[in-house]
Amino acid sequence: MSPPERLAFATRYDAIVQAGFEANPGPVLTIEGAEKKRGRPQQPPPVNLLLRLRDFKGQVLAFMSDFRVPFDNNQGERDIPHSIAFSGGEV
Repeated sequence: MSPPERLAFATRYDAIVQAGFEANPGPVLTIEGAEKKRGRPQQPPPVNLLLRLRDFKGQVLAFMSDFRVPFDNNQGERDIPHSIAFSGGEV
């Protein structure tokens, strides 16, 4: 994949992640709520996913520039024999 194509995909990726943040705002704390709870406020699951996609952008898009990186992370599932995986037997 050429560098301009990678840049275009990375730009679209950023726009999609940003749209996700706009569609799934984090929790809004009030003054009373901030006094009662200690630590970081709990994030909803969509926000947690978006934070990971933003923070690990290089790893998520690594398959575009290094073809040795698999598109998915299902190597463990590929290593299990098909008969064991669907028979309910133990590995």
